[in-house]
Amino acid sequence: MMTTQAAPEDETLTRVRTIVAEQLARDVAQVMADSRIVADLGADSLDIAELMLVLEEAFNTNIPEASALDLTTVGDVARFVDRLLADVALGSTHAGAASA
Repeated sequence: MMTTQAAPEDETLTRVRTIVAEQLARDVAQVMADSRIVADLGADSLDIAELMLVLEEAFNTNIPEASALDLTTVGDVARFVDRLLADVALGSTHAGAASA
């Protein structure tokens, strides 16, 4: 099986799928990495705004609104969260080294 994009970390994808399912009142089995949040899962703009707030709280991060508009699928969201968390980890490592 060949993929063109790197898969998000399994734990992140699982958490994102669970959050999306809860926020959109769907069974988690209906929420797959390639599920389109608007077209497949029926989210409207308010759903997306609420979803981003819940994701920010769950992952203790900030999802810029401009970036959120580019996230089409559940997998896009999970990959984006992985990148944010990696950036935070790198920043924390550098900050910790600088203050040591």
